Amino acid sequence: MNMSDDVTGVTLQVVQKGADVAAHTAKELIDLIMRMLAEMNRQRDKQPKVSSTDLTSIKPGQVGMDTLRSNAKTIGDTLSMSENALTKSDMQFIAQKAKRYGIPVAFSNAKSKDNIFATVRTGDLPLFKQLCTELMKSKIAERPQELGNFRCDAWEIPFLTTHFNKNDLSAQFIQTADGENLCIFEKQDEKAIKMTRDSFVQQCNDVKSDLAFDRDESGYITIKNQKTGKEISFVQIPDKKTLAAEMQKAFDWDEIKAQLGSARFGEEMLQAEQKEKFFSDGAHAQFKQVEANVTVEGEDPICKEYSCWRLTPKSDEQPRIVFASKDGAFAVLEPEKMTRQQMRFSLDEQLGLTDRKHQTALIHKAENIAAFYAMQETHTAEYTFSKQDFNLADTAVALGLRKTDEEGNTVYTKKLPISSMHSEVNRTEKDFFRVDSTVTAIETDAEGVDHTQQDKKELVLSFSDKKASLQQLRELYVSQGVPDHIAKQMAKDVFRKAEMQNPNKPIQIQEVREQSMTIAMGMQSADISTTDKQAAADRVADEFGVSAELAETIVEKAEEIKIDAMQEREEIVASEVETAATEHAEQRADTMHSRNGHELHPEGNVLADAEVPDLPPAPELPPPSMGARR
Repeated sequence: MNMSDDVTGVTLQVVQKGADVAAHTAKELIDLIMRMLAEMNRQRDKQPKVSSTDLTSIKPGQVGMDTLRSNAKTIGDTLSMSENALTKSDMQFIAQKAKRYGIPVAFSNAKSKDNIFATVRTGDLPLFKQLCTELMKSKIAERPQELGNFRCDAWEIPFLTTHFNKNDLSAQFIQTADGENLCIFEKQDEKAIKMTRDSFVQQCNDVKSDLAFDRDESGYITIKNQKTGKEISFVQIPDKKTLAAEMQKAFDWDEIKAQLGSARFGEEMLQAEQKEKFFSDGAHAQFKQVEANVTVEGEDPICKEYSCWRLTPKSDEQPRIVFASKDGAFAVLEPEKMTRQQMRFSLDEQLGLTDRKHQTALIHKAENIAAFYAMQETHTAEYTFSKQDFNLADTAVALGLRKTDEEGNTVYTKKLPISSMHSEVNRTEKDFFRVDSTVTAIETDAEGVDHTQQDKKELVLSFSDKKASLQQLRELYVSQGVPDHIAKQMAKDVFRKAEMQNPNKPIQIQEVREQSMTIAMGMQSADISTTDKQAAADRVADEFGVSAELAETIVEKAEEIKIDAMQEREEIVASEVETAATEHAEQRADTMHSRNGHELHPEGNVLADAEVPDLPPAPELPPPSMGARR
């Protein structure tokens, strides 16, 4: 059997890009959000539907990069570029097949002999993958003697691709019917391919000798650098990029070695869905939190025209508010860090929104969302206990239910060692959090009267040593009367709540007055004079411990809020004046049009003879007041 018959598909390495990226916004984040929105849009409706490719707006086959980018922007799609290098003959095959498949494809570095890269619309990736599979089948069937191959693991493919591209080598990766991954290359490049692969294998061996993985019975994972003794630990498994970043920082490794270490962890320590999720390159995995369809009570109806998202990337854990229009355009706002003018600029440049009223409505919504989440920073954990939670056969527990005086008389009896517990979790900074634990017990005295007794304790813990922090929490709850098996689970729950909190609490402008403003961060607030802007910024920086740049932004934003409020008042006043003037004009017109209930003659103030009424006698004038002239 010809080997080409055994090929079931290709492993396609792609990098996705935004169709059009605003220069003033971090490109990497925009790309990430574009990918995430594209993923969600594709997954939103799984029902069968009629779809077609519009071939009138762009021709199929080879097109220019600018043409493809413009079309992708028009239809709200993103672009995906193959990271597997192509040869000149590969490019010609793909261009011809793409025309038959009805998809446009652009090529970068097309004038080069080798290392050409193809770019397609992300929505066309399934067809493009099939096209590449046909390319490989064709090459293997027509000239097998000119091609070499070697077997590799799936996790190695991205790294081999990077190594080959760095050395201007073209290679493709195929999947066979029995699940094997093979690297296919031109035999004329065999020597260079072997040298590059040997270099990669040496890197892998170095990583293997450096790292040791351990998972205890509770699921606690430790990764140790055996050369330096440094280690990182976690319970919740991060995605491969996050873990690589942690390794790079903790072990002082370069980026490639950290990525290899992360991939090796996933390959050796994970199975099934957990492994698939770890190696997934989906944009979702790179966000700590994704909230869609965010609404604010009483928001301006204008806001309904735009989808609203709140996204928190893992890279910096700073929330962004994203507004997307129906045609796929979107704007990214950071209300805590951006002035209103900066947000207007983003809405104009990214979303194409120029109407000031629409801009103001979206900015107000973004600020209200930020303010709401700022109030949610302190997390709480509530627990209610029952007799089933306690082993009453335990002597210590039984004795704890009764208290006697010196004569042995019962002073009170506890209905339960604990009836409820409230833990307040507050992340004080990036590496630390505080837990305030309050335990409530109900006691009945000798007269049968119930009394509520409370025990309050506080702990400040570190994220850097999770194992020690979990043990301290566990001991805290045991000391307050919680059974050990429950205290262990409570410790994990509380630690998780602390991890969920944003370590960098946003500063909120609570009120802006003529010469001052009220600023708050968490539970801290201060009234700050704005008569001197620089002095105000300095005080914000000193009072809340933020950067000078952010402090200046806060002062500028407060000034803009004041100006916006004045403009809104001026618009309201102008509207009232205009309304009053219109009403006055209408009343005057009515008066001129009708006097004493009679229609005026068209020629002027002359009543028609037939309509002249008997005029009533003139009223008597009141007597003049003292001192008045007549």
